[in-house]
Amino acid sequence: MSESKACPREFTTVRFLIISGVATLCFKTSLQRVTREGEAEYR
Repeated sequence: MSESKACPREFTTVRFLIISGVATLCFKTSLQRVTREGEAEYR
């Protein structure tokens, strides 16, 4: 029973890592885009 409980927990951890990684990438790209637009408007 302990093994069946450990598998879903590992799966959720991996899924959480993947989701957080994708979210970080999206956040970085959007941040770069905003900074670029801000620099263009500032100039």
